[in-house]
Amino acid sequence: MKTVNCYTCRGYGSIQEGYSVFKCSYCQDNKKIILEFIEWERSKAEFRKKTKDFLEALMSLKLEVAIEDWLIKNKKPRKFPKV
Repeated sequence: MKTVNCYTCRGYGSIQEGYSVFKCSYCQDNKKIILEFIEWERSKAEFRKKTKDFLEALMSLKLEVAIEDWLIKNKKPRKFPKV
């Protein structure tokens, strides 16, 4: 076990860092706040992943449409027989 400064009250109390017990002599509510913070981070990560997947799908679709438009506008030149 290691004694470190409390994460919530920014060093006013000290906690014994163990497996799952977070006790602070100043705020006595560190475990609940840390669990809420972890849950908030997890939900933010899920939102970021959904947004990233949506943007990747949108960009790939736009890229395919742009390539098709370019191929329609720039048709292959006709090959003329060599003389």
